[in-house]
Amino acid sequence: MRWGLNLSLSRVRKNDLGNEMIMGYRHTQTGFTILAFFALAIIVILALTPDKASFIYTLLPIGILLIFSGLFCSMTVQIGNGTLFWFFGPRFWKKKIQLTEVEHAEIVTNSWWYGWGIRLTNSGWLYNVSGLKAVQISTKNGKKIRLGTNDPVGLLNAITDNIT
Repeated sequence: MRWGLNLSLSRVRKNDLGNEMIMGYRHTQTGFTILAFFALAIIVILALTPDKASFIYTLLPIGILLIFSGLFCSMTVQIGNGTLFWFFGPRFWKKKIQLTEVEHAEIVTNSWWYGWGIRLTNSGWLYNVSGLKAVQISTKNGKKIRLGTNDPVGLLNAITDNIT
């Protein structure tokens, strides 16, 4: 597995509510490109600071960049107890969908202009930290969600194994 952590062994874990759940799939992808972009932006801000007196004015934008890099540095997708969960960084922007609501899932390639983060695209909501590969989930009520991942085959197999 490249640039991520894939723990696809079933095991018992506690979910966000503190309830035990059997984990069937868990994968975390680190957004190295996002981290590099934020680091470069901080370096540019520091390089453009004319003197020590104006350094105080750079603290706010640097602080904002550090917060965003911490929140969006990775994305974790996990499946357990019939639920698909995903969240960014330290459990920021947690979302979930019951697998009984999933009608279809397929591997897709995002356009480069979709970018990273959380986006509403013409293909539905996109959650992504790096790369162009994603798994598109179509729900029974017509909603579409794209989860960016560097393990599209593993995620697709985990979803389809749990909806059939």
